[in-house]
Amino acid sequence: MRNDVINSYFNILGEELARIVVTFLAAVAINAALLFGARIGWALFTETNTGNLFLQKNENFGVQIHELLAQPIFEFSLSVSQTVFEYVLFIAVVMHFLFIRNLLYEPFSIVVKGVWVLLITFALVPVIQKTVNVPQDYIFAYIAILPSVLCSLPMFLVVLRNAVPDVVTMAVRSMEWLNNK
Repeated sequence: MRNDVINSYFNILGEELARIVVTFLAAVAINAALLFGARIGWALFTETNTGNLFLQKNENFGVQIHELLAQPIFEFSLSVSQTVFEYVLFIAVVMHFLFIRNLLYEPFSIVVKGVWVLLITFALVPVIQKTVNVPQDYIFAYIAILPSVLCSLPMFLVVLRNAVPDVVTMAVRSMEWLNNK
């Protein structure tokens, strides 16, 4: 019986690891697709009269957009996703072990969960700006990391719920076991 429990737990860990890998690859692909689409859109926009007028009036803004879009697509997407995943994993672990996930995240609707994602993204932007070569303009950095946070935060909270037992739940079960003994 004990081997069955251990085997089932390792099966759960394998499934959750596969979920992490697939989500990471999806985040990289989404970031790359958005960057590629933005690059094409920016090239088309700058070829128009309106685009040229915009560049003449907003040179600084145009330079920032050009710097963001001139980066290698895959490497930029990979570095942003990797950094965001590291920080979001830490945040998710803290939310899990301090029971914040059960109290302030899971019982609420998708709107409240979306607010959590947006708040965490706002908090991560200055940190990500220091570690990854994202634009110093806040809105560009926010747009660059939002897809990775949207992919990673809900996934990590589900992974932790499935693979790591709550400290409070373990304590309650231990007390019940001791009382029944």
